[in-house]
Amino acid sequence: MSLPIWLEDEYRQIVALKQSQSLSHALLIIGPQGVGQEVLSNLLSMDLMCERSSSACGVCHSCELMKANTHPDYYLVDGRKDSIKVDQIRTLSKQVSKKAQVGKTKVLHLMHVQSMNMNASNALLKILEEPPQGTYFLLTAFQAASLLPTIKSRCLLINVPTPNENDVRQWLADNYSDKNLDALFWLTTQPYELAQLSDSGKDVFYLEFPDRLELCIDLSSNVTSFLKGLDSKNVLDYIKATQALCHQSVLFSVSHTGVIEHLSLYEKMLSRFGVHKMLTLYTSLQQLKENVGRTNLNALMQFKYEINKWFS
Repeated sequence: MSLPIWLEDEYRQIVALKQSQSLSHALLIIGPQGVGQEVLSNLLSMDLMCERSSSACGVCHSCELMKANTHPDYYLVDGRKDSIKVDQIRTLSKQVSKKAQVGKTKVLHLMHVQSMNMNASNALLKILEEPPQGTYFLLTAFQAASLLPTIKSRCLLINVPTPNENDVRQWLADNYSDKNLDALFWLTTQPYELAQLSDSGKDVFYLEFPDRLELCIDLSSNVTSFLKGLDSKNVLDYIKATQALCHQSVLFSVSHTGVIEHLSLYEKMLSRFGVHKMLTLYTSLQQLKENVGRTNLNALMQFKYEINKWFS
C-alpha cells in the first residue's frame, strides 16, 4: 500500500530534514491507535538505511537487505503484541554499540513504546542520552502521557494527524473495496485499525454485533443468546464492541448523530438502560479492560457479570 494522504506532509518534512543533515537521531511518532504511525516509521526505516539517497532508492545493497528483512544493522522491537521488556532493550543496547556491518547507519525501531515498563524505559533513556555513532531511533506510540518526559525531550516529536472520514472512506475504497468496513465507523474511524480487523477476520464479528444486541433488547430475553460464542479468546472484542455502542448511544442522546444504520439501536439502548446506566457500564468495562493481563482477574466471568447486571 502507498503512503496515505494524511501522512504525506509529515513524511516530506522528515525527508527534508534528512536531506539538510539536520534530522534528529531520535524520532517519536505519536498518533491515535490505528492512524498509521507504524506505516510511517516503516517507510522511514527504509529511507534511513538507504546508502544512496534521502528516500529509499530500492536498489542499493541496504535497500535489498531491508526488503528481504535481513539487514544486520536494523533492529525491530514490536510492542503491539506484547510489552517491551528491559532485557530486550539491554540486548539492543549492546548490539547497536557495535560498528555497523553494512554502510554507516544503524536503526533501532521500537513500536508501541507506551507498552514499556519503568525499567525498560530507563534502559532506553540511557541509550538515548549516549547514542552510539550512526544510530537512529524510531519510536512509535499512541499514549504519550505514559512515556517518561525525559524520553520525549530527547526525541523529535512527530504528531500524526487524524484523517477525516472522507479520507478514510477513500482509503478503504482503494485498499478494501470488497469489504464494508465503513459500516464499522461506530467502532472506530482509524483506517489501520479497520484494516487489522479485516485482515484478522474479526470484521464479521463486529459487523454482526449491533444486530445481536438489538435483537436481545427487542425480545427482552436473557443475555444467554447475546453472549453465545463468548470465550476467553474473544472477551476483549465483546468488551470493546459493547463500550463503543454505549459511547455512541450517549453521543446520540446529546447530538442525535451517529452511524445511520444503528440509530434505532441507540434509541432502544437509551430507552432500555438510560444514559446513567450506560455510562456506568462503560466505566466498569474500561476498568476491566485495563486490568486484563495485569491481575489474576477472570475477565470472562467479570464481563458476564457486568452484562447480566446491565440487563437486570
